[in-house]
Amino acid sequence: MIVVILVGTIYGLVLSNFHNKKKVHILKIENIKEALQPFWSNGKRLDFYIYDACKKSALFSNDHYQEELKPDIALSEFDSIEALKPDITGENKTIEFPPIMINNRLHKVCFAYTLFPNGSNSSYIVKKDKMFYVFYPYFQDVNKSESLSEAKAMLTHKPYQGVSIDEIHE
Repeated sequence: MIVVILVGTIYGLVLSNFHNKKKVHILKIENIKEALQPFWSNGKRLDFYIYDACKKSALFSNDHYQEELKPDIALSEFDSIEALKPDITGENKTIEFPPIMINNRLHKVCFAYTLFPNGSNSSYIVKKDKMFYVFYPYFQDVNKSESLSEAKAMLTHKPYQGVSIDEIHE
């Protein structure tokens, strides 16, 4: 009877872990950091990618593909987006994300976002439709603007980091 209980318990644990795929819910561009935070820990690098003509997504932890973490995202949120970063002269340049390797195949990346081991994250401006989303490098929430020049000022000038648009206009 003890053997049957032990075998049943082990069988139950193995099956529950085998089918336990975690979902990462990313509903909007601005909630990427909050959605990834539960899967990140200090000292770990977590990379989120949207690839193959913005039709698929993947997570990597410390450069290892995390097949069990299936991002559940609204891919339409990432249609027609453009990631921008001001260069040293202040001109905005479109970011070309490097391709990624998944299961021995190289895939073209449409969008990438990283949580670094020290807690910082990717930093750039994302343009979607007529809105600009400012991703700050450290610990601030994503901010939105209707103007590229305002978004650039928020990204590059410390007084604007973490400040809402309403506070800037006051």
